[in-house]
Amino acid sequence: MGIGPLSQNAGKKPTGRVKLDWYALEQKERRDQRKVLLLGTGDCGKTTFWKQIKIREGGFGNPAKTWLKSVITSNIVHGMVALLEAMRELNLEFENAARQSDAATVREKAELPSLSLDILPFDELIRLWGDTRVKEAFEHRDRFHISNSLAHFLNSLERIRAIDYSMSDDDILQAHEPTERRYTARMVLGSIQISIYDVGGRQERRQWTDLFYDLDVAIFITAVSEFDQKLEEDETVNRIDESMNLFKHVNTCFLKIIPMILLFNKLDLFRAKLTGNAFKEAFPHYDGPEGDYRRSLNHIAESFDLLHPIERRQQLYKHETQLTDKNETLSTINEVAYIVRAPRVGPAVGERKILLLGTAESGKSTFLKQFLIYNGRSYAAEASELTSVLSSNLLQGMVRLLNAMRVMNLAFQDAARVSDAATVREKAELPTLSLEILPFDELIRLGADIRVQEAFRHRDRFHISDSFAHFMGSLERIRAPGYTLSNEDLIQLRAPTIGVNLVELGVGDLTFNIYDVGGQRSERRKWVSVFGGMNVTIFIAAVSEFDQRLVEDETANRLADSISAYRSMVNSRWFKTVPMILLLNKCDLLDEKLLQNRRFNEEFPEYTGENNFTECIAYIKRLFADTYTPSPNQERKTFYVHETVFTNRRETAELIKIVTNIVVAANTRGATV
Repeated sequence: MGIGPLSQNAGKKPTGRVKLDWYALEQKERRDQRKVLLLGTGDCGKTTFWKQIKIREGGFGNPAKTWLKSVITSNIVHGMVALLEAMRELNLEFENAARQSDAATVREKAELPSLSLDILPFDELIRLWGDTRVKEAFEHRDRFHISNSLAHFLNSLERIRAIDYSMSDDDILQAHEPTERRYTARMVLGSIQISIYDVGGRQERRQWTDLFYDLDVAIFITAVSEFDQKLEEDETVNRIDESMNLFKHVNTCFLKIIPMILLFNKLDLFRAKLTGNAFKEAFPHYDGPEGDYRRSLNHIAESFDLLHPIERRQQLYKHETQLTDKNETLSTINEVAYIVRAPRVGPAVGERKILLLGTAESGKSTFLKQFLIYNGRSYAAEASELTSVLSSNLLQGMVRLLNAMRVMNLAFQDAARVSDAATVREKAELPTLSLEILPFDELIRLGADIRVQEAFRHRDRFHISDSFAHFMGSLERIRAPGYTLSNEDLIQLRAPTIGVNLVELGVGDLTFNIYDVGGQRSERRKWVSVFGGMNVTIFIAAVSEFDQRLVEDETANRLADSISAYRSMVNSRWFKTVPMILLLNKCDLLDEKLLQNRRFNEEFPEYTGENNFTECIAYIKRLFADTYTPSPNQERKTFYVHETVFTNRRETAELIKIVTNIVVAANTRGATV
């Protein structure tokens, strides 16, 4: 699905080799080099996009998969803990009191300093997840900042605990860990090398500015499903507002003449939320019918358009997507390549530099993983590290879920879960996490507890990743001997991006150098370090976070923070000639929230439209568009906007195609400082 030029430029599927460098930045001044930046607020889907890129380019190596497994483990455990805490705050008691012991086991595991699939309490998680009260809590996940991906893992526990468990692409995409460093993927298309930079969310934005110089294209990702959510770090800030503020900020301060792709991510969740008056509450100006997906989405898109003045020569390309879908992400990658592929004067023959920006949890890493997985990227070399991340995702996720239960005054359905929760908490405190230490049985029992599931429904409120459910649902597969991370596991892994991370991706005869940077506020000062020489900037905004708060600032709305971060990027002098891709991520979650009658205008009182996806997403787009404030005589730069759901592999595959086309077509003149 697409909006504007982005959906019209799908081109040849990029192919080639990818080389991953987690830490080093490479400023190669060669002819035909393009620089693309991923932008967006936290949890918008930038990391999912990054994962898609890695999967596309060969997947994750063993070290990465090991890390991802630890992320999945953490997603499951801490997601369940967050669900349990959500249950507590919601005053939900387990349907079966025996779940108390399971919850205790999960909490204990979540406390382990080192998480791995081997320590997952699968039986406990399964029992907890089977508890109707836990599932009821999960319905309130946005309120408690619980990731939607938690359901994916919780529903895959038997698969994850299987002896021969191997992470699927969906597992990889659903694995969630905040981007706390810079990630870069390199794509090669013909003689052009494209570097795609992925950075963390709100806390990481101080790192964004160092990536702005000589940027060619910016991709802004926003999770449209977050229209009724608050930032985890700032409960007063609506996530869509945050995303729009960031979009406007980057347009005004950094990306004045740089082409931009706006990706509207998490469309599936966005659609699911379009019930009742939730969207209109979040976007009071929305005047369409309630529950109308297209009208709500268009409203968000129009809101972003307003942040991008028409007098600018840049073109804003908008695209709707689900970055967890490999096929959809593929179209985005191809579009990026299309934009940055245009010949440029100067060095770096055959190279494209792409910068991934966005606030924390916006989906940058998911997008990058999808991008790489789509290009055949193997994560075998990173298996150990990735399984550690998976373990962390499970344990920390369960701990958060348990903490959410405590806040919600939810008691386990089964009192036996208290012991399981204690085990999870103990495991979560371990200095080193791995699959071997995961309390699978405890996690499974906790996941089956209805109170834990009830808490998970409030995951947004407690900053619990949606990918936590993916790993909780995969505990049996993960615990199985010989388990290897699937592409889905890789995509679902969540790990904060710290600093700047460079990923090299071969696309045809081009090399894409993708820079992934942390999106948390504390990381954003580092962005400027890679601003120079970018061909494309990708900003990812999680639009579903319109009613969520930042983890680091409970007074800040996530979407508003994303918009603020975007504003600083899109108007930066560093990106005057760099195309900007704005990815509005998590559209599925936005849709889901609207369908659940989450009021969009409660977070965005000025919104008067209907509380449906179509109008809300259009409004969000206008908010992002308004952030772009070029000077009267400034040359207009190109913008690309895309609605997406990074965890949707099929949709993301299409998105990857589009993004790839944009990157390939982008010229390399960059920005003049």
